[in-house]
Amino acid sequence: MQLDRGKKYCYNGIMKKMILVFFAISTVAFGELKWSEPMLLWSDTIRIWNPNIIQTTDGRILAAWGKYYGYYGDSAKIFLRYYDGDQWSALIEDRIFPPASFGSPFPLAIDADGCIWTMGVIDTSVYAFFWDGDKWSEPEWIWDAPRYSYNPRLIHDNNRRIWAVLNHNMSGGEEVYFYVTFRDNDQWSFPERWVQTEWCMGGGDFRIGCDRSNQIWLVWGGLELGVVCEGSGPEILIPYVHTCQPVRITFDSQNRAWLFYQFEFDSLTSSRHRVNSQWSPSDTVFSPSNWYDLSCCCDSDGVVWVASSQDTANLTHIILRFYDPTTERWSEIIAYDPLSNWCEYNPVLQAGKDHLWMIWNADSADTRGVFASYADLPGGITESSLISEEFSLRVMPNPFRNKTNIRFSLPKKNYVRLNIYDAVGRLCTPLWNGWLESGEYNFNWDTQAEISGIYFCLFQVGGLTIGEKIIAVK
Repeated sequence: MQLDRGKKYCYNGIMKKMILVFFAISTVAFGELKWSEPMLLWSDTIRIWNPNIIQTTDGRILAAWGKYYGYYGDSAKIFLRYYDGDQWSALIEDRIFPPASFGSPFPLAIDADGCIWTMGVIDTSVYAFFWDGDKWSEPEWIWDAPRYSYNPRLIHDNNRRIWAVLNHNMSGGEEVYFYVTFRDNDQWSFPERWVQTEWCMGGGDFRIGCDRSNQIWLVWGGLELGVVCEGSGPEILIPYVHTCQPVRITFDSQNRAWLFYQFEFDSLTSSRHRVNSQWSPSDTVFSPSNWYDLSCCCDSDGVVWVASSQDTANLTHIILRFYDPTTERWSEIIAYDPLSNWCEYNPVLQAGKDHLWMIWNADSADTRGVFASYADLPGGITESSLISEEFSLRVMPNPFRNKTNIRFSLPKKNYVRLNIYDAVGRLCTPLWNGWLESGEYNFNWDTQAEISGIYFCLFQVGGLTIGEKIIAVK
């Protein structure tokens, strides 16, 4: 549906103000995603932590996760698997002693030599180590941090220099310092204090990113939501409100910073983007979503993706949306729930050359697993004159007097929006907005309070929008 209001036209010297309304009755496919079958990377009876996924310099996909043995017990393990376009490699694992505290998701970065870097806190010291394709290096000492330092963040810039940001919570209180370090000429710089901010008791969240001009950015959430990049002072976007965490940041093809954050008290996930040094107003992306499940990325077409998870009937499933820069609008919610009777959560996104990759945790009654899947990148919002065979929408009778019946079928459980709009695009009647199980559905629309004329029924499901023109007569 497109509206063009307020255009002025000249006819016989008389200015007439007209409203042009255009409804696309064809199907509008909001980037229909065709996912691969979910691939089980590893399973155990003990919860697996912090899965992450990254594309290597040779184009392969690398998945990494970890596991403690015992309650922060005698050791920890890091697990790796590669996907080379055909199948996953055998499991690669390594034992680290004593156990290290890693970030979430598992910190990963790739240097100019193609080595895979990670970082952790062992006791109170920060160490980094890398996988060279054959074995793990010995840990490289970076810093003897004071107490309450945890969850280091790692990134590589456009020149494959490795950067890390560390946080230090002063005596477990509300005052937090962020320190930045980088690796150059086979040595780590001494961590320098970057910014001081307020925090929330018990922790918070922060992330780093690198934009297309090679600037390193830091964003944090806690008692306040703030952001800072190299050479600039901190901007406090939301001061002293309910806790804002998690926070995530990514950059699109126009080098706009996209910030995603969640309000802890109501689980609303919102976004803001930065244009010409100004931040846009907040835009709700998910309402609600599960606390701390949030990931974002940008693909090669400049499309911004975001994923979270949502609870339904004692199970958890993954939800996604994307923002298309050509149309400047968000897609509908795309549900991803391939594993029946599993709780699926903690998704992490990675945009490859041709695919959108996702890795996530899934729990069943007695098993904990790490799964991965990919979808072909849709290349933006497209229009089609063909309605998907998976869904059907019928309005009968049409034309009608006073009342009509709207019918549709769902081949599987999905998130559905069903709304009636008038001829100028105003919402008249919201009929449904929520999850529905597979099956046949009927909705009655009573038009006794409406006038005669043309209306439009919009059926939105699983990233697909179907519009039907309907005529009410009195």
